[in-house]
Amino acid sequence: MIQKENFNILNYIKKEEYSASMDGMRFMLKNIGDGKMEVIIWPEPYAYGKTPEELKIFLANYKNIYGSIYDTDFWANTKDVSVMSDKVKDAAFAHLTKIYALALYGTENKVYLTEEETLKCQSIAEEYFKSLNSAEKAYTDASVEEVTHLVTTYVLAKKAYAKLMEDVNPEVSDDEARVMDAIIVYNTDINQVKEAYEKSKETRDFASLAANYSQLSYIETTIGRGEYDSEVEDEIFSLDNNECSKMIETNGGYMLFYCKDKYNEELSEQKKTEIFNQRKTDALSKMYLNYQKEVTSILNRDLYEAMVVDASSEIVTDNFFELVDDNISFR
Repeated sequence: MIQKENFNILNYIKKEEYSASMDGMRFMLKNIGDGKMEVIIWPEPYAYGKTPEELKIFLANYKNIYGSIYDTDFWANTKDVSVMSDKVKDAAFAHLTKIYALALYGTENKVYLTEEETLKCQSIAEEYFKSLNSAEKAYTDASVEEVTHLVTTYVLAKKAYAKLMEDVNPEVSDDEARVMDAIIVYNTDINQVKEAYEKSKETRDFASLAANYSQLSYIETTIGRGEYDSEVEDEIFSLDNNECSKMIETNGGYMLFYCKDKYNEELSEQKKTEIFNQRKTDALSKMYLNYQKEVTSILNRDLYEAMVVDASSEIVTDNFFELVDDNISFR
């Protein structure tokens, strides 16, 4: 329990922030006036407000990752450095917030680094720090300890991401992912569609029928789940090969669907991958929303916004993430 005699009451009286830690929890107390206190808590080992040094390591790397593609230096060619700088800062901060959200998720879900992984982080940090030139060290003003903290946080985020993805169901049913090959007739004249439907009972050459009756510029298409309203979808996906749907009123006109192949295997397998990837994206988005408030407490956006991206040619570091990713993986 936090006892009032254990913290510096002078900070509180002067309306200064008072922060400390206890039993794996960090906290900050603020006197906001009118007898009210604001309390912010977050898990260790994270600091309230990242240090400028660590933030600048991110900025220095993003300045070169974002600003150089296929040996093209966009900084040298841009007419408005401030616009380019803002884009780099936004991209870097977006990445940074996701890293810290994942690290928080990991901490709360008992995802820890092993002793071997921790030592590896220290080794990577030392290697990265040695790679910085004098201009980069002067710009970031970072120490080996600060680089180590940043590497450790990034690695914990990577491990937490692997944990998060373990809980995403990889099983996608054939029906959920089913993509069918179809021929369609669309016409705003109901009588034309009725006539086409009657003729469909007498011919298997539905393509020629569609070419004569459809007002669309195309007649063959592929159809997957979720592309039409549920009633239309139910009708379409109830068809067997070489079957024609009943007439359906939709989009200001009338349609017929003819099933050429109710299961396009290649496209359906691709759809399974898309669905699984979307599940992973949704899981990450949900996690981020759950930790957004805590991340906002940890990262000092005002401090970050005040920073300047050094666009000089002397700042060339761009291998922070590559160095970590090449040495530590949790696949």
